[in-house]
Amino acid sequence: MADAKQQNPPDVLRRTANSGNSLKRQVLRKITLVIVLTLVSMMVLSMTAGKPTHLGLRNGELAPLPDRPNAVSTTAIRDSQKLPPIPWLHDVDGAIDAIKSTMDSRPRTKLVEQNGDYLRYEVQSLLFRFVDDVEFVVVPEDSAIQFRSASRVGYSDLGTNRKRMLEITTALEGKSNEQK
Repeated sequence: MADAKQQNPPDVLRRTANSGNSLKRQVLRKITLVIVLTLVSMMVLSMTAGKPTHLGLRNGELAPLPDRPNAVSTTAIRDSQKLPPIPWLHDVDGAIDAIKSTMDSRPRTKLVEQNGDYLRYEVQSLLFRFVDDVEFVVVPEDSAIQFRSASRVGYSDLGTNRKRMLEITTALEGKSNEQK
């Protein structure tokens, strides 16, 4: 009779294994829920971020950068955000055409404003549709193109703006050399 009340050892092991699997499934569900909620939150954030009102030229200068690592500019105060201007030894119209052709070849990039020697583009990220604002101004007296590239939302962009502007700088320097 005592033997009948005892559980069969394989049954105990099976129940223990099943409870471990159940715990794993619960943990995976919670992790999945956190990931999905994070992704949805990021997408909502990207859709609700409006155009900043401080963009454009003020007294011939591009707007200062925010105190976040998700932006770069030729006029930045902080060394970590500063990149050199793009040398341009030719006319303003040639610079504008070179900027346009370079930017037109980039994915998810749209010209949203042009005023004389100033251009502003919106560049949308592939996954979350975050928008970065990229601005250029041709400064003939300095034989240079100044630029500013900044994310609208978030703190870090994992170097996206810096990488983009280094690629654009390389392309524009090549076009400047072609015109010599």
